[in-house]
Formats: sequence, structure tokens, C-alpha cells
Amino acid sequence: MPESAGCIYAHGRFYRPRHPLHGRSKNRGIDLLQIFHPVPALETVNSEKGKPNTATNQGWEDGSIFGLLEKAARAIRRIPSYADLNELSNIDFLVCDDLNKETADFIAYRESPKEVIFIHAKDGGGSQLSASNFQEVCGQAMKNLDPLMLYSDAVPRNLSGWDKPWNNGVTGTVKSRIRVGQQSQKAAAIWDLVRGAIRDPNTVRQVWIVLGQGFSRQAFERERDRSHPKPETIQILYLLQSTWNAVGAIGAQLKVFCS
Repeated sequence: MPESAGCIYAHGRFYRPRHPLHGRSKNRGIDLLQIFHPVPALETVNSEKGKPNTATNQGWEDGSIFGLLEKAARAIRRIPSYADLNELSNIDFLVCDDLNKETADFIAYRESPKEVIFIHAKDGGGSQLSASNFQEVCGQAMKNLDPLMLYSDAVPRNLSGWDKPWNNGVTGTVKSRIRVGQQSQKAAAIWDLVRGAIRDPNTVRQVWIVLGQGFSRQAFERERDRSHPKPETIQILYLLQSTWNAVGAIGAQLKVFCS
């Protein structure tokens, strides 16, 4: 532990870091900011699942991330404020896997062109740069990659619950977890479609992290470019890089949606 501020000791030498987090040159580095997809509608989202007693058979509260995702998936045409969340439009199945031992908050499936998306949502509590919330949602995404792997036999641990209502005891009850697609379709049949698509090399497999007011791309970029960024900014950058590496290692794509 050197007395000099800003110095570290490693392998017999002392170092003082002098380069910004993006490296010597932005043009020569890996710009992880390209993973972020700003969504204007997320700027007013202040809850993950909505206020108490707002979830009904029609779905989740409009001001929640869950409600926003469902609305994007049900949209017939593009909604400008949803930006790249419009990719969910005309999806064949959107299943809520939330609660208990969830694989993702939502699993989306499209038949043509084949696409499977594991979606993880986190509110963030209003802080524009919350490393603790970012760590939680990144951890959830990384530990549940197994079912998305090409040769995996893993099955979502909540699969039997897909045929039952969603109820967390506080927010309310949503009668069907199948939010888009035939609600009469059985969970096992839906997973057979999803697993078949995952094993198809032509399928686009994605992991989405959707953040509410708890994260701002603009605030993160501004803080990252400072000569002395805050410790939580450095932590978020390392979390983002490790998550991107883990998702890329199985041949999938990572996208982070935020305000």
C-alpha cells in the first residue's frame, strides 16, 4: 500500500495510471458504449414491476419496465420513444419467467427470422450510476447463460410455472405468464420451440439488460471520459466487459437498454 496517492505496486514495480478508461486512443480501443441502446421511454420508468396492487390480468403498470416490455412486444407498429426496444414488435412468444429460480425476467422467441432473447430488468432506484444494481443484473445475466448455449440440455428451472399465473404477493396477479402468443400453448411445447431455435446455428441469440431510471448512458460516458472517474464508474466498466465477454463466449449478443 504505497503512501503516494494514485500509485499501485505489482510484480516488483510501482505504477501510476495515467490513461483514461478508454485507453490511449478511442479509435483504437474496444468501445463498449456501442452495447448501450438509449431508449427515451426509459427516462420516466421508475419501477421494475410497478406499484403495489397494479398488476392485473391485463399486465403490469405502464410506468414499469415489465409494462414497457410487454407493450413493446404487443405493438403493431414502431413507437418512436421505444427506440431499439421496437425489436420486440411482432415477436411470436414473450414469456415471463420472473420469480423464484428465474432464468430471465422474460424469454422472447421469434420464428422468422429465428431469434431468442433472454431479457433481464432492473430499476436501479433512481441513481444514474448505480454499480450495485448493475452488478446484480449482470450477475443474473451471466449465471443464467447455460440454457442459451448451442449444445446445452439445460431447462429453465421455472418451466413448470409458465402454465401458472404470475404473483409476487405485493404487485398483484397476472393470470398468464405467456404475454404474447397462444396462451393455451403449454410450457413444454413453447420451450421445445425455443430450444430448437437455440440449437439452430442460424438463430440470433441475444441477452438484453433493461435498466430504468437507474442508469444513464450519457452520464456514464461523461464520467468515463474524466481524468479521475468515480470508483463506481470503473466498477461498472469492468462489470460490463466481463458480461460482454461471457455472453460473447457462447456466441450470443449483449445489449444494454437504458435512458
